[in-house]
Amino acid sequence: MEQLKEAELGDLASQLDQEVRQGRAVSEEKLKQEQASQYAARASRLAERKLPRLEESDVAVIPYTDDENIELIRGALLTLAETMYASRKAALDVAEAHGIELTIEFGDPGLTLCLDAARAAGGTTMLTQDGTTPATALRFRRSPGNLWSGTFTYILVSFPGIRKQLEVHLGVYVVTANSKVAHECDVAIIDYKEAERSRQARVHPRTGKLVAAIEAKRYSSSPPLGVGRGFLGLAQEMGAKK
Repeated sequence: MEQLKEAELGDLASQLDQEVRQGRAVSEEKLKQEQASQYAARASRLAERKLPRLEESDVAVIPYTDDENIELIRGALLTLAETMYASRKAALDVAEAHGIELTIEFGDPGLTLCLDAARAAGGTTMLTQDGTTPATALRFRRSPGNLWSGTFTYILVSFPGIRKQLEVHLGVYVVTANSKVAHECDVAIIDYKEAERSRQARVHPRTGKLVAAIEAKRYSSSPPLGVGRGFLGLAQEMGAKK
């Protein structure tokens, strides 16, 4: 990683570092087969806290092996080379033929909308990093990550007269029951017990326990048809009411 940074490939090094830290996604069955002790420890934590047990639809994360780390770097470098070539060629072709410059900007999702909505619904909110004490400083993810990783700021929402609580997280993965694919949520509103289950078992939250998700994007020009199709596919995976 340090050699990549020295070669002025800091962004690539950061992405690879993030991928390695995040780990490899595996099914519940694979976790049981490849990491029996980890499976038992996670199942035990859930049982102790009387949280729902691990199921076939769960997607867990385990560390990459040394060989897998090397393969990640090799694949990333090959992809980078191919992308740089294709991007430069396309840019030169467009500039030469039309002189058109297209810029797409992605806006960072904020918590203001969710804070206002929770308070309008009669809830009380707390910006926190541990679920117990208010955050003294705000710390947000710069790229998608696992809910249980790091000490990042999120909103804990409570409602008077009921025990149900919600958590609002930025840039976390959730997994769908049908495809078992982990999807990034720019903003994810999750049932508290599901978020706690994610932290204890180190598995992605399930979309069945996802209250709502927000896809936050901003384009400086009309997005292509493929973007709309991709969004519809994501919405179908998440569930129509999410």
